[in-house]
Amino acid sequence: MNGSRGQYQSPPGGMSRQQQQQQPQTPGGGGGTMFYNVGMQLSGEMVNQLTVEHANETHGLYEQIVALRTELSRTMELMQGFVNREKALHEMVDQLQSAFAGATQGVMDAHGQFHAMSKDGSMKPPDPVADAQAELQRIKQILSTPAIPAPDVPPHLQQLVR
Repeated sequence: MNGSRGQYQSPPGGMSRQQQQQQPQTPGGGGGTMFYNVGMQLSGEMVNQLTVEHANETHGLYEQIVALRTELSRTMELMQGFVNREKALHEMVDQLQSAFAGATQGVMDAHGQFHAMSKDGSMKPPDPVADAQAELQRIKQILSTPAIPAPDVPPHLQQLVR
């Protein structure tokens, strides 16, 4: 077994490699042990501080994410309102356009009818002098009849009339 390759040699003290790996490794005696122990203590404290700081930062990030999600939810509600309003406006514009088209078509039809009537001779152009003379005759007829006097008011109501 001495110096032979491929054969397993047990370490001194009778412990296997697995047993050695499970035991904490400490350097040999003297100042190295003190340095090792202080270093392990400080590194443990540093790991604890880093763990606390990591937890605080993670919590802060979580709070920011929650706040951003809340704001995103509000933004979604606002945008949904904008979309609904836009749909309503588009529908109103479509209705206005169809109403305008209908009104325009009605005016065009009426204009066509007036034009056709003027060509047939069934409609004469207005004559302002003849129209004024006809109105004067109507007014003379109204004035030719005397006005009907008001009936006598009973004495108890005369104070209200004056």
